[in-house]
Amino acid sequence: MFAKALYLVTRLCIPPVVLAHVSLAEYGLWTACFVLIMYVGLTDVGFSNVYVRFTARYAAAGNTDGINRLLSTGVASLSVLALIVFAAVWFFLPLLLGFLKIDAVYREKASILVMGTTGMFLIDLSLGAYCYLLHGLQRIKEEQKVAIAGYLLELILILAFLQAGYGVYALLMAFALRYTWSLLSFMRLAHRFLPGLQIRPRHFDKKMLRHFLGFGATVQASALLGTVLFSIDRLLAGFLLGPKGIALFELAAKLPVSALAVPSAISNVTLATASRYAALDDMAAIRNLHQQATRSTSLLVAVPLGFMAVFAAPIGKIWLGEAADLQGWPMIMALTALWSHLHIVTGPGSAIFRAMGKAGNEFIYHGLRALCLAMSVGIGLLAMPSTTAGLAWGLAIGGGSAAAAYLAVNQRILGLSLRALLTSVLVPALPAYAIAGVFRLFWEPLLPATAGRWETLSLLLLFGTLYTIASLMLSWTFVLTRGERTHLLEIRGKLLGKMPQWKNS
Repeated sequence: MFAKALYLVTRLCIPPVVLAHVSLAEYGLWTACFVLIMYVGLTDVGFSNVYVRFTARYAAAGNTDGINRLLSTGVASLSVLALIVFAAVWFFLPLLLGFLKIDAVYREKASILVMGTTGMFLIDLSLGAYCYLLHGLQRIKEEQKVAIAGYLLELILILAFLQAGYGVYALLMAFALRYTWSLLSFMRLAHRFLPGLQIRPRHFDKKMLRHFLGFGATVQASALLGTVLFSIDRLLAGFLLGPKGIALFELAAKLPVSALAVPSAISNVTLATASRYAALDDMAAIRNLHQQATRSTSLLVAVPLGFMAVFAAPIGKIWLGEAADLQGWPMIMALTALWSHLHIVTGPGSAIFRAMGKAGNEFIYHGLRALCLAMSVGIGLLAMPSTTAGLAWGLAIGGGSAAAAYLAVNQRILGLSLRALLTSVLVPALPAYAIAGVFRLFWEPLLPATAGRWETLSLLLLFGTLYTIASLMLSWTFVLTRGERTHLLEIRGKLLGKMPQWKNS
């Protein structure tokens, strides 16, 4: 969670710095690259699950040869796949740039950015096996240390390259150097923690392909649909509004989506824990895990998203300024924060069904999202006078409705009541939004309309601090159970026990 929180901080620092050196249209080119990269990166999602799941199994049995065969087969197969994907992106690049309405003057620059980012992602597709090996060996702490160093290195390099006058290419250069350094570090750690590790052609085993083509392919298909639906806002914005629309919706989603990174760690832990319970056929433990994980996720994400939704306008003023082409940003961010809350709470349920070997359950969610989004976006575009507003409201209503329905379906499948979903998971998160609303009532009287960014920042920091304290105190007193309070006190005791104790000489 700490690594994900730090990643959030570094990502928040980048847009305002970049926009001070490049235009919104050029930043939109970089954003458009990652709309594509989300799909290119999908070639890795299912296979990474295979690496983690079976590396852990072979490591528990002391079967280093099995790990060698698994990774050698995966690296060889995915390297071939990476070359095919790279060639396909290069071939269809003109069509892609046309679909995203990239102006002719930016075509060459966009081509370099797209092919550069695609190349780095595909290198990671092959050599990223070392990172997933560390996860399977339960060396997550060491892997995250490398990730943290990579985030900080990328930020420093972006600042340096922008000052050197490289423009939007500074983002590509820093991105490539970060990935290169991280991959080399993962290799070094993998060989350190598994001395017998060998990724060689002679270890290629056709029998291992069934892991990638069976379980991996199912997860892969689910991830593909999930990413299409999660990035539909930028795809539609690009089609309807062009690169500036992509940048607007991407910037509006950056803070809420970044806030989801911290509670998403709960889903990662849930996958491993549920796998153990599934092996023991302990459904009672799985049901309890689902309630605990969804509740924890909902409570944890409510604090940042509640503040973001209510204080979107002042946050935008501080973070990005008050440019005319950013006027729709606060509304989009507030709506994104609201529906993202429900979306992230579905994560533990999907992880549990994946651990039970029922990854197909996720397709229920995909179907619900496709149906709800098609209906709500269509109605929004017809009902709203502004295309931007219609798209934003349609995406929020459709995404939120689908997530709520999927949560209800999971409760039923696991034999849990809908009342438990409301009283234990969703309703306890509402006080954070209510507290933010109360603080917002005092905002306008205390801050004049002519206030600058620094005055706004000072007051926002004060409000944010008071809001966080109030939310935590209210949750501790009225929301958390006695067992949850006891558990948190135990965690605090462990953390304090690890802190250095200074003694007077």
